[in-house]
Amino acid sequence: MLKNRKIDCILLFLLTILLASCQKTDLSTVTTYSIQNIENTLTEQQNDAVNNGFKVGKYIVLLSENNKKSEQDIATFIENDFFEKALLKAEARIDPNKKINILTYSMHYSPEEERYTLGVFFINSSKDNINSIKMLVKPKFKNIKESEFINVHFEGDDFPNLPINGVSPRTISASAPIEYLDKLKENTGSDITFEIKDLEINGEKLGNEN
Repeated sequence: MLKNRKIDCILLFLLTILLASCQKTDLSTVTTYSIQNIENTLTEQQNDAVNNGFKVGKYIVLLSENNKKSEQDIATFIENDFFEKALLKAEARIDPNKKINILTYSMHYSPEEERYTLGVFFINSSKDNINSIKMLVKPKFKNIKESEFINVHFEGDDFPNLPINGVSPRTISASAPIEYLDKLKENTGSDITFEIKDLEINGEKLGNEN
């Protein structure tokens, strides 16, 4: 089995694959704070952004309640300029004809687990507020035909109440054999698209067209 292979030193340096046209979001480099220290060091503007979201043009990037309880999530939110650069790069790919847009801004691959993790924006481009999302999502890569549907279900404290043009930074993960590593590296943010089926928004089954 592939998982029993020994991974040589070169592959260890490939633990993090960044998309060529996307912003780096490497959580391992984020400074660890205590929640109290974060609260004490945030400016008034930063504290407001953590609690109420950060505006990027007509969009607003929001943390979930669970994100707000995480030292690392808050530090990432603050230290990565609130994902502003990544969202601005991805903005041209937002399709206003879809209720939900999913856009990739980073990718991490673990040779040991043979899994990839995508950093994505869930964007509410519908005409209503969204407080829960349930769907099956299949990432589609350039030069890779095989991929699997991923069960996605966010609600309650794990998902912010997304207003129209609200954005929630999330991660989604799936298995991929080590042989796919080079092909995965060929993909930039615009190369990765998502097939969505069995979509439920606020508990109602819907198509993804506005």
